[in-house]
Amino acid sequence: MKKNLLTFSQLLPVILSFLLITAHFSRAANLPFMVISLLFLLSLVFPYRLVARSAQAALVVAAAEWCYTIYRLVNLRMETGQPWQRLAIILVFVALFTLCSILCFHFKNVRLRYGLK
Repeated sequence: MKKNLLTFSQLLPVILSFLLITAHFSRAANLPFMVISLLFLLSLVFPYRLVARSAQAALVVAAAEWCYTIYRLVNLRMETGQPWQRLAIILVFVALFTLCSILCFHFKNVRLRYGLK
């Protein structure tokens, strides 16, 4: 039980990253990508190497989506003369958090759970 709780706590950044990108797609009314993001989140329940590697790849894609969102929203705000700096800072941190959450798969318990070397 303690081992499962430790593994869950070590995967918390990954879970949060998938929840954030799901919320992002939900706000954009992009149902297919929202469902895909949720499926990646739910797939973490299954202890297979393919699940871990797929989640890592999905997190890279999610970080790229955050970067594209930064580019798009900052340009939109600059064109309309609205302040954009705070938006950019927040979204850069979200993108970095999403990218860094990939490192959670390097924890010993997580590696053992998913059969990673």
